[in-house]
Amino acid sequence: MIFLMPIFGINQGMQPIVGYNYGAKKHDRVKETIKYCVISATIIVVIGFLIVELFPEKL
Repeated sequence: MIFLMPIFGINQGMQPIVGYNYGAKKHDRVKETIKYCVISATIIVVIGFLIVELFPEKL
């Protein structure tokens, strides 16, 4: 669960940025923001997965 909290934060932080740029019809910024957020979330999940798999004892 601790590895999902940063992803929730990224998601909630992304929403007003995407909404503002979508309303301003700046669709290139919307795509760029979503791309960066997906990449960041993927990196966090992969790091979390590796930590859990490499160190299966209680953290």
